Amino acid sequence: FNILVGFILSQNYTKEDVLLLNEKLVKIFVIIGLPLHFLLLYKPDLINYFVEYNYGNTTHKTLLFINAHISNGTYEGRFMSFAWEPGIMQMYLNLALFTRLNFMKNRFDIISILIIIAIFCTYSTAGYIILFSILLLKGHFFNIKVLFLFLLISPFIYTAINQAIEYQLTYKLINSNSFDGRYGRLFNMLSRWEFK
Repeated sequence: FNILVGFILSQNYTKEDVLLLNEKLVKIFVIIGLPLHFLLLYKPDLINYFVEYNYGNTTHKTLLFINAHISNGTYEGRFMSFAWEPGIMQMYLNLALFTRLNFMKNRFDIISILIIIAIFCTYSTAGYIILFSILLLKGHFFNIKVLFLFLLISPFIYTAINQAIEYQLTYKLINSNSFDGRYGRLFNMLSRWEFK
């Protein structure tokens, strides 16, 4: 039933309408949610004041503009904003950045930078790949204004980038639970084949 209702409602909107609406939604949630995320990283005990709920087999806390995974009573530190999982959030963020750069006359401003910081804070491997693909395809790696802005904000995002790299190396690469869950069976199968 929900799919049918969604389909009927979608007939009233163009692709551009949906993309621009997503961009506006992301902009609001990044402006409010990102400072809350950094506040939680600095003062993790504030998470105790958030409303708790369970989704699947995970415990979350929420304060409208930010959802948070909780592990052993502590904030996991991955930015999710309104999404239920950081990997989903990066899709909304990357889509909003893509929209800003395509439908808004290649607009690269403070909101674009906040979106990029938020993508880094999701610690999503797919999010990083999509982000760098967007920036490369749109030519922003070679834009003097973008390079200057990155240099200007780099002291502020150094910690986030450093944590993102550490997270990827520790939790997502070979011999991690994430890697084993995604690719363990494939490697197990390949290890049983005899190559001559």
